[in-house]
Amino acid sequence: KQWYQRRVAITAGVIQCYHCQGFGHTSGSIYCKSKDSDPTCFYCAGSHKSKDCIKKKEKQTGDIRCTNCSHSKNRSEKSDPRHKASDTLCPFYVREKLWVMSRTHSSSDAKNSYQIRVKELMTKRTKT
Repeated sequence: KQWYQRRVAITAGVIQCYHCQGFGHTSGSIYCKSKDSDPTCFYCAGSHKSKDCIKKKEKQTGDIRCTNCSHSKNRSEKSDPRHKASDTLCPFYVREKLWVMSRTHSSSDAKNSYQIRVKELMTKRTKT
């Protein structure tokens, strides 16, 4: 028998609903609170499917709006919703990613380095 040594990266996947753009469930799930209403676009937060978004097709970057941040009760998250709901620097995405990482075995080092990386990227984004 031959044994091989391989480096494996453990990733913590974040699940996002394509219907309401919420995190932690999928569009066909019973946990989607708005499954009986119109879908929400991840690009402009409009009441249509993301694939049908005219603003996305015409690349109207000024109209990008995160539905999660726009409807947030938290003032700091609501202050700048000018990103897609699928943005990896969205406060809702970051919160969900940290939650998933906390549920993963031996992830404290990865969680700490992820938090540092997010802060660096957010600082870089606000400067530009």
